[in-house]
Amino acid sequence: MSDSIRNVFRVALVAFGLAACSQAHAATASFDCPDGTLEWISSSNTLRCNVTPPPSGDTVPVGCSVTARIGSGTAGTSITGPSGSNVTLTANCTASTGAVNVAWGGSSLGGASCPTSFNVGSPATCTVNNVTTNSTWTASFSNGIGNAGNNPRSATFTVQAAGGGGSWGSCPSNAIKIDGQYGNDAINTADYNSFKDNILSIRISVPAGATDSGLKYSSWVEFGAASVLREAVLSNLPCEFGPVNAVLNGYGQALRMFNIRPSFNWRIGAASTTAGGLAPGGTYYLNIRNRKNSAGELSCGITNCSMRGNIPE
Repeated sequence: MSDSIRNVFRVALVAFGLAACSQAHAATASFDCPDGTLEWISSSNTLRCNVTPPPSGDTVPVGCSVTARIGSGTAGTSITGPSGSNVTLTANCTASTGAVNVAWGGSSLGGASCPTSFNVGSPATCTVNNVTTNSTWTASFSNGIGNAGNNPRSATFTVQAAGGGGSWGSCPSNAIKIDGQYGNDAINTADYNSFKDNILSIRISVPAGATDSGLKYSSWVEFGAASVLREAVLSNLPCEFGPVNAVLNGYGQALRMFNIRPSFNWRIGAASTTAGGLAPGGTYYLNIRNRKNSAGELSCGITNCSMRGNIPE
């Protein structure tokens, strides 16, 4: 018999004894109520032990979210990328009693095998391949206790126009901007300016009628200057170095690196496992700056840090 039930019996016996005693005789009794508080009910001349049940600790899923990312890029609830991107969705919660059930909705999952349950600390992850349209995916969370608040959560992918197009409007004023070099096998950056602490952005305008899908190799080395570590990316946007807007290979990996002699593989058309895909008529940018790491530490301590490289056709 539990302590709470014992207390109920004790109170009942005391109440009976008090009621049976006449007002002319004094009556005493001892009892306890360790699991609650005593309350005298004057209307019935009885004592009641109010027992507060202990909290169960059970909780519905909380801190839930769904995010999207491209390749190894930064995850977010709203991302932008080129058509044909492989988008990885991640559903997660910070706390829950037991496993979390997740119901996917919104845009098509394109045959992706997205988990329908997960444990806190082990998020549900799946990749939707070859996303060619603006898409919004949703996830509703629940467990055996109930539903998470504010269901459903959502993540959005917006298709960026092929090649990014347009001007160098997003570049700083001191950036070195080079155009019209498609097919040039000997580009010398010193012919344009020193870019010790500047950004070099070379526009790659693919001819609309380009059909050669063979592998193309663009490589860059120091030229008349010391070798230094450089940050480089083949991007859809000028002077942009993040992974979100980078051209991707067939594995969904961004074509970006830190290297003394950066180089990139690409082909016209769809990406392959080792090469990015450039669309006929598209505009892209090879962006390079002299940096040691993602924290932006400058690597060039001399006046020019010139390079020589190529933009194959």
